[in-house]
Amino acid sequence: SYLTKAVLANPNCNPSVRLALSFCFFRQEQFDRATSAAKDAFSKDPTNLNALVMLALLEQVVAKKDRQKRVECRNNAFDFCMVVKALDPKHAPALNLLSNHYFHTWRQLLSGDNQYLPISAIESSDEAMDTAEHRNSSSSYLLDAEYMLLIRSLATELNLLDRIRVNNNPTVHSILEIRNSDSKSANVAFPEGLDLSLYALLRVSPNFSSALTAEVPFPIHVNRLDWNELGRVEQLAQEALQSTSILSITAESYYQLGKVAHAKGNLSHALEYYRRALRDNPDFVLATFCQAEIYFARQENIQALDLFEKILVKHSDDKDTQAYVALLKAIVKQQETPFEKLREIAPGFKCEVDLWLLQGELRQKVVAEHLISLKCYLHAKDCIEQQGGQVPAAVLSNISILHHSLNKLDKALEYSKSALQACVPESDSTSSTNSAAPALNNAEFEDVFFVWSPTGYDVHLLEEDKDILRFQVTARSDSDKFNTSHQVPVGTEVLIDDIRLIVCSVKEHEIHCHRGPVPISSDTTMALRVKSPRNIFSDSNVTYCYNFALILDDCGHSSAATEVFTELLKRHPSFIECYLRLSLIACDKGKFDEATVWLSRALEINDDEPDVNICLGDLFSRGGLADEAKKCYEKMCNKSNRESRAMLSLGNFYYSNSIIAKAEKTDSKAADAGANAAALLKDSYKFYFHVLTEDSSNVYATNGLGMVCIEKSEIDTAKEIFAKAREVDMSLAEDITTNLAHTFMIQNRLLDAERLYERTLKTLTKSNRGLKASYICQCISFVQYKHHRYRDSVNSLLRSIHLHPNNLRDWYNVAIVSEISATSVIANGDKGNKTVSAADIMQAKKELLFAKQVFGNLGKINLSQKLLNYEKKSALTHEAVCQANVSVFEEHLQSAEEDEQRRRQEKLRREEEHLMRAKRKLDEQAKIAEQQEQERREQQLIAAQKQKKLDELQEKWVSHHVPSSKGDQSQAQGTAGSQPSNKKKRSKHAKKGKASESPEDAADEDETGGEKAVSFPSDLFGSSDEDDDFEPVQKDKDGVANVASTDMSKKLKRSLMDIELFGDESDEDDADTTAGQEKASEPSETLKPKKKRLRKQTEGDEADEIDDAEVLEEPENEVGGDQLGEEGAVAVDSSLLNSKRSRVVTDSDDEEGS
Repeated sequence: SYLTKAVLANPNCNPSVRLALSFCFFRQEQFDRATSAAKDAFSKDPTNLNALVMLALLEQVVAKKDRQKRVECRNNAFDFCMVVKALDPKHAPALNLLSNHYFHTWRQLLSGDNQYLPISAIESSDEAMDTAEHRNSSSSYLLDAEYMLLIRSLATELNLLDRIRVNNNPTVHSILEIRNSDSKSANVAFPEGLDLSLYALLRVSPNFSSALTAEVPFPIHVNRLDWNELGRVEQLAQEALQSTSILSITAESYYQLGKVAHAKGNLSHALEYYRRALRDNPDFVLATFCQAEIYFARQENIQALDLFEKILVKHSDDKDTQAYVALLKAIVKQQETPFEKLREIAPGFKCEVDLWLLQGELRQKVVAEHLISLKCYLHAKDCIEQQGGQVPAAVLSNISILHHSLNKLDKALEYSKSALQACVPESDSTSSTNSAAPALNNAEFEDVFFVWSPTGYDVHLLEEDKDILRFQVTARSDSDKFNTSHQVPVGTEVLIDDIRLIVCSVKEHEIHCHRGPVPISSDTTMALRVKSPRNIFSDSNVTYCYNFALILDDCGHSSAATEVFTELLKRHPSFIECYLRLSLIACDKGKFDEATVWLSRALEINDDEPDVNICLGDLFSRGGLADEAKKCYEKMCNKSNRESRAMLSLGNFYYSNSIIAKAEKTDSKAADAGANAAALLKDSYKFYFHVLTEDSSNVYATNGLGMVCIEKSEIDTAKEIFAKAREVDMSLAEDITTNLAHTFMIQNRLLDAERLYERTLKTLTKSNRGLKASYICQCISFVQYKHHRYRDSVNSLLRSIHLHPNNLRDWYNVAIVSEISATSVIANGDKGNKTVSAADIMQAKKELLFAKQVFGNLGKINLSQKLLNYEKKSALTHEAVCQANVSVFEEHLQSAEEDEQRRRQEKLRREEEHLMRAKRKLDEQAKIAEQQEQERREQQLIAAQKQKKLDELQEKWVSHHVPSSKGDQSQAQGTAGSQPSNKKKRSKHAKKGKASESPEDAADEDETGGEKAVSFPSDLFGSSDEDDDFEPVQKDKDGVANVASTDMSKKLKRSLMDIELFGDESDEDDADTTAGQEKASEPSETLKPKKKRLRKQTEGDEADEIDDAEVLEEPENEVGGDQLGEEGAVAVDSSLLNSKRSRVVTDSDDEEGS
């Protein structure tokens, strides 16, 4: 603010003031104002070098923010610094800026089309100049993975430890050695025809990338060579350091020297330079960051983490610092970083792959975070592929394991194959035969343990015998010769037309193969491919092969898994896990003797192996050898009281024996059997409790306690235990959910139990879909049986039989349920619960016959009762019952068919009657419609006649207008050419009174001087009912009248009649005035009767005024003109003549007169 005041007070002040103001704006990150101030300072003093340096700094800021202007701004900054250096060679800030510019700039020594071509391809190209002069003057070569041959004129510009990039490859190589290209100086092969005196030999580190030289052989032509001038960077930084004593500038110089040493790999010198930079400027964040990177490279992770955390305090938004902190915390403290935070900071990080891998490895230890761990590994895999590298087999194997744990078996199998393919040596991948490779035949091993290699030969079927196929072999090119000893030895598997065959003999230009089940076409020529095994079973790949076999077993490919486990045991006989897996596969197949053999072999290797002894005990327990099983369990418990699995096995042993003792008790020994079962259950509880004492989070022991509670009838407690155990460990959800379903079934909550059983069955993997899945299907069947869903119960039992065909008890249960289902159909019909159809009885009969057949087959099996696990006598008894019930079912079936026949006939009769009624109804409706149409036409004809009469009436009314008095005849004659006067508007009650007058009253009116009324025909207007029903009529083209039925049309027509018959309101006023004069001239006696009649009319009416519309509603009360004249003689107030409403005259008004 003081500098701004100074500039405002004196605009012509020294330019250094504006430069200082620009520096302040720069530190406040107000770069636009800083640029303006620096330009003003430079415009006032063009020799101000510090202003040029400030403009260079501001150009670099713009280049960092704007990608489009990046090159232009960097070039401008470089030009400013070069001008400053030209004017002052010892200007330290400018030298530091130039040093930084050269450090980040790559100079092109060679430029070309960026193609990787061998020398042979270049020499044969038409575009290339094939002269020795051209090759000696402009060509450079990569001789092998370590040495490069460079033109001497270009090599003179290079220095040791300078960095180069070849053919746009992003890999940076450091120059370790530069020397003359003498053929004896290095063990390398030089291209022929080169003058070596024109070249220099360069040795680099690291070696040239395999991606650069994978497809073409050495030597390789170099099209482009980029060079980073570290020597010039170091020189400029040293000059800047010697030219100033300002600490902030010397700190920048030390920082530039540290970067050069860091780039050359001299970490100790780089660390010393960074320390000096921090000594001169403790707040130099970039030097602190580079120092922390060196500590990280030297694996001094604690010091590096402390420095990065200090930087993060000052610059909390820096993503690189956050990424380093997350990486070091994962290494030092085993601390996880939230996944969303990783997605934010990882992209663009130098060690992004390591960050994702470490986070995935940490989360892999927790089962609940396997999904996030998988995402971390997949991100690491994508980063490696984007960088052009090959994904390591360990990463692919971990991805496969995580997919396996998430029950995504297809993906797990795919990545496991990829991991094994990544382990294949290059020699094995290219060789056609490998004597050390195992001979694995399963189709799942294709492209993993063997491949089908092309031979360059085609075959044609010559002759087809009963067991032998003869093929003629032809070479595709003249250079290939058929070699029986190498290409196709006897016993080799070959692939012809995608059919696998085994070679049994080889002759000249012929091979003979054993005939297979699939026919081969003899009309076409087919390619010959030979099976080439791969040797993957090395010591470093044992884990990958074992994981691959595990996934195959869980996918249901048990035979393929058995091959891999067996091959692993051949090469590694002490692999105990392979023995265990082979025993489990044999158990799933029901081969318990074979499983015992595998475990016995494992005990020969290590007699004290806990897993082997416990598995052997489980086999003995399953086979009913309780004593041997108990010995195996106690052997492990005696060696270690903390062996939780052995303790759990003993608990399970006592629990299962208690169930057996409880089930086998008889009436004579009920007390002893019950006591024995209770004692065994108590021992089971002790072992479960002991395991929970040692490990309170052991879910297996918790599950065992829940089962004990069920046996003690503590159902609610057991249900609570199972629910909590399932929440703690979802990996055991199958067993726990099954036990929870047992509790629901005990509580008679059948639907809930069935739902849990079905959920458990869905969660089972393919490897577990053996005895466990069969048992769950039996539970589901029992629930459905108790729910009286017999056919669903039979289907569930058939599913169990499909999973475990050797269980004869399932067949017995199927027959029992089928018999009950069949008899329930007849029972429901006898009770009258529902009508049983013949189809239902037929289905029930089939079920009964099926049950009879199964019972018969079960009764014929000759095995011991222990192996049968059902009552043979009971099966024979049920067979006899089914045979007896067959005749009953036939009788019911015949009766049902007769009933259905009667019902069908009755239904047909009802349908015919319904059709007849419908036809009669349609005929009646047609007659009614015809009558209505005839009535409508008659009404239209009547309406047309009425309309015609109305038109005639209007014409007569206009031509025969009669005046109301003699005195007004002259006036009427004078106005004959005008419209006739209308009648005076009256109320509805007045019209009714007029209509009720007697003939004497009419005679009195005539005597008092009234004119004689014009007579009209009595049927001119029709009856009153006809007038009420009047409707306006329009005529169509045929002359038939159409009647409008709306009330509005009626009112409009009547209003039109009123206007045409009686004139407008002005005529009415004239008529009222004339009538009043005539009334006034008449004697008062003639008015008295009318007063009484009007008074009587007003007594029944509480209103004083009536609308004109009410007058028009009863046109039948309108009569001749004399009556209109007498009505007009009623005295009214002259002020009411112009209104649309009439007031009834009172007695007082009549006495006063007009």
